Amino acid sequence: MIFLFALLMGLTAEASDEAKLGIYGGYTAYGLSNPGVHLGVEKPLITASGFTVFVAPETVFYAESGVQTGVFLQARYGTRYTLPVGLLFETAVHAGYEHYFYTETTFAYEDGVSELEEQRRNRPAFATGVGIGVGFDLSEKTSLPLAVYGRPVLSWRIPDRNLFFQNRVGVHVGATWLL
Repeated sequence: MIFLFALLMGLTAEASDEAKLGIYGGYTAYGLSNPGVHLGVEKPLITASGFTVFVAPETVFYAESGVQTGVFLQARYGTRYTLPVGLLFETAVHAGYEHYFYTETTFAYEDGVSELEEQRRNRPAFATGVGIGVGFDLSEKTSLPLAVYGRPVLSWRIPDRNLFFQNRVGVHVGATWLL
């Protein structure tokens, strides 16, 4: 949507070599209540009068207490519009690999007696999702090359432990250091 707005306004793209790389990271609330961290490097592909199209490899680690832990290795592709006062809006899609670890409870029957067994399992999955965000680019009004953001993210994991899929709402809050 931001991309279409930029095209309609007749903005001309600058050389992407002039755009700055960004290293970003922060707190992740996977499933809104499970703590984690996210880290990534953002590369602008197109820039034009406050409008940016970017790509970013990203890693997300999370721990769901008593249930599972996991890691995402994914790519984000998105658009961002930054107002001259520094307020920014972004949309992005992501896709990649997730590997998660969980404990499975089973019952073992031996000589007519059942015993409870817990086994640590792990499973690979494909993960995809969408996100929107708002933030503030401090470099627009100060000499500090930093932007802060908050973005809700909706993710899907295929397959989940039920062999189908699971969706999760998460939140990323963090900062981007512009190089």
